[in-house]
Amino acid sequence: MKVDDVINVWNKWGIRAVVLLSFILQIFLLVLGEIRRRSSSTTLRVFLWLAYLLADSTAIYALGHLSVVSGSREHQLVAFWAPFLLLHLGGPDNITAYALEDNSLWLRHLQTLFVQVLGAAYVIYLYMSSSEILLLLGASIAMFVAGLLKYSERIWALYCGNISSIRDNFNKTDHEVNPLRFVTAGTSRTREVLLKAHYNFSVCQSVFLDTTLEPGDVEPGLGPINVGVEIYKLVELELSLMYDILYTKAPVIHTRYGFCIRFISLIGTSIAFFLFQLSISISSTGSGYDADVIISYVLLVGALTLEDGAREQTGNEDGDGGLVEQDALLGHILRDRLFVSPTSQGISIAKPAAGQDCKQLFDLGTYDTLKLILGLWVEMMAYAADHCNRDSHARQLSNGGEFLTIVWLLIHHQIYIERYNESIATSSDLA
Repeated sequence: MKVDDVINVWNKWGIRAVVLLSFILQIFLLVLGEIRRRSSSTTLRVFLWLAYLLADSTAIYALGHLSVVSGSREHQLVAFWAPFLLLHLGGPDNITAYALEDNSLWLRHLQTLFVQVLGAAYVIYLYMSSSEILLLLGASIAMFVAGLLKYSERIWALYCGNISSIRDNFNKTDHEVNPLRFVTAGTSRTREVLLKAHYNFSVCQSVFLDTTLEPGDVEPGLGPINVGVEIYKLVELELSLMYDILYTKAPVIHTRYGFCIRFISLIGTSIAFFLFQLSISISSTGSGYDADVIISYVLLVGALTLEDGAREQTGNEDGDGGLVEQDALLGHILRDRLFVSPTSQGISIAKPAAGQDCKQLFDLGTYDTLKLILGLWVEMMAYAADHCNRDSHARQLSNGGEFLTIVWLLIHHQIYIERYNESIATSSDLA
C-alpha cells in the first residue's frame, strides 16, 4: 500500500476511528476504575494509567479535528459527535482522578472546559450554517447540554477530592465522636454497619486530615463500649467511602445538585436519541452516511449505558474485605499491646520496646515466644502506620489499599473508644 493510499484512508476514516477509540477508552475506564478499588496489580495500574491519559487526549484531538471537517456537506453527521466528546471528557462516575495529585489540577481542567466547550459550540455553529435538518440540530444541542454538565461535574468532583478543599470544608466543631454509633459486638448485618460507617465518617476524615475530634456526650445508664470483630468491617467501609471521596464523583452525585445534573443529562441524552432517530428516518442515506449513522447509534446507546453502569458501580460501597484481617487475636493485641497516650498536640504512638522484649525470648517457651514476637510485630506495624505520611495512606487507596492504612485507622478508632470509656468511668466516680 502506497503512502497516498494510507493518507486517503486516514482522511476518510480517521475521525471515525478516533471517535470510536474515545468511546472504547471510556468503557476501559469504567471497568478498570472499579477493579482497582480492590486490586493492587501492577498490570492493571499500567493499563488504567494509559487509558486515563489517552482518554482526554483522544477526545481533545477528535474535537479539534471535527472543527475542520464539520463544515463540509460530506461530514454533516460527523458534527453531531462533538457533544459526545464533551461527554467523554466528563469521564465515568467511578474514576475522576488516577492519582491523588490529579485532584489538585482541577483549575487546569476548568481551563480545558472553556476551550473545549467553545470548540464544540463552533462545530455546532458550522453545522447550523450548512445543514437543513433541524431535528439533528436539536439532538446536537441536547447532547451539548448533557456533555457540558458531565464535564463540569467531573471538575467539581476533582475540586471536592482535593485534600486542601476537604480540609477547608471540614469543621471539626460540627462533629462529635460517639463510639456508641460504632459497631459493637453482635452487629453482623452489612447494611447496618454501612449506616454506622456513614454516621461516623468524620472520624475517618479527621484521621486523614490529621486533626482530633471531641468525644460525644456520655449516654446515661450505659456501660463501657465493647467493640467486637465487626470493627474491621466498619473500617473497611469507611476506607471505601474515603476512596469514593478522593477518586470518584461520589461527593458530587450524592448531592441535590448532582442529582439535578444526572437527571438533566439523562433527559438530554434521551431527547437526542429520539430526535436523531426521527431525523434519520426522514433523510436519505449513502454508503458513507450509513457508517456514520451506525457510529452515532453506538455513541448514543453507549452514553445511556455508561450513565447507568457507572451509577450502579459508584453506589456499591459494600467493600470486599480483601485487606481486613478478621482475627480476634490481632484485635486483642491491637487493643492491649499498643502504648497509646493522648496529648494536647494529638495522638502519639510510643516506640515498641524491642530491646526489652527480645531479652525475654530466652526465658520463654515456644508458645510464649511466638506470642511475644507477634505482639512486637504488631507494635512495630502500628508505629509505622501512625508515623506514615497521611497523603501516603490516601495514595494507597487508589492501588487497592494497604494493610498499614487499616491498622492506622483501627488505632484511632480504639483511641476514641478508650477516651469514651474513660469518660464513663469518670462520670460514674463523680456520681
